Amino acid sequence: MRRIPGGWSRFSPRRGAGPALALWLALCAAACNAGQVELGDGDDGGADGLADADGLADDDGLADDDGLADDDESADAGGDDGAGDDVTCLGHCASGAQDCGETGLDCGGADCAACPDPCVGHCASGAQDCGETGLDCGGADCAACPDPCAGHCASGAQDCGETGPDCGGADCVACPDPCADHCASGAQDCGETGPDCGGADCAACPDPCANHCASGAQDCGETGFDCGGECSPCGQGGCTFPQGVPEGAFTGGVGNDAGIAAAVNAVMQTLSGCDIGSDCTLDLGAFPGPDDWFGAVNQALRDQGYCAGRHEEGYTDEIAVSSTGCTGRWYGYHIYNYGGGKVVWNPGAQRGWWSIDPSYCP
Repeated sequence: MRRIPGGWSRFSPRRGAGPALALWLALCAAACNAGQVELGDGDDGGADGLADADGLADDDGLADDDGLADDDESADAGGDDGAGDDVTCLGHCASGAQDCGETGLDCGGADCAACPDPCVGHCASGAQDCGETGLDCGGADCAACPDPCAGHCASGAQDCGETGPDCGGADCVACPDPCADHCASGAQDCGETGPDCGGADCAACPDPCANHCASGAQDCGETGFDCGGECSPCGQGGCTFPQGVPEGAFTGGVGNDAGIAAAVNAVMQTLSGCDIGSDCTLDLGAFPGPDDWFGAVNQALRDQGYCAGRHEEGYTDEIAVSSTGCTGRWYGYHIYNYGGGKVVWNPGAQRGWWSIDPSYCP
């Protein structure tokens, strides 16, 4: 054989080649006919496993010289069978992913079944979706949502434009006037200037300074207890208890003067800041000891015109008070608890009365 353009070609042996050459040719022909070897014949698509000269693939599944695929279902660029197929999208409708033009997971697009409608049954989904205006209600498909203000005038709350709980607003009955009968409410409200008095609606409040000159307290501009200011001038320090009076010059008895007892209580209330009869511990800053307390109470009583002092200044534990001067009857009051530094109020403080020999009075 010899190579010629277009393939291999058989040729006749030279004359005289002899029997050996004839035998070789016969064997070659047998092999070619059995499909083992095909000598080039220049045809298209021979099954000789070798590249033809036509530029197309044989059926042997191997690449020809043309660089294109044979008929083995692999893609080639020559336009033969299987050309242009995309193997990555084969079976994509069951890939478990959204790919290859699908509009959902393994659904939709040109190849797969249509995707399910996400809004099918949405009116019972338990969520507000698909254009609903409330949970599984409202929108184009579902039943209308309930009115949140239906029955609101009996809801027990202030809502839906009410001006008070279940009253007022556009739908409910008017709310009650909070100031109706406020002049008898027991409180200072609705513009009152005192509890249930004053303001635009109620009776004028009583004058707190009416009769203040007999209130038993220093108030309303007084410069002493019930004296000074609008009241009569305060005494120029009423008399004190004379000192150095011997025991034999005293005469005593049982009894008390209610007016003096009230005056003593009022003075102690003002000085201590405690209510009469209360358990009141004295402020050590103002009254470091009993002598300071006795002195303050006696001076306040003298400012009101009483005679007041101690039998023996700095020693005795009670004060003596007289409304009739030194020669009159003196009433005793034990006004300090030495055990706890506390005020002792009347009537518990009362100690009876004394009178002294007038010769010891100034």
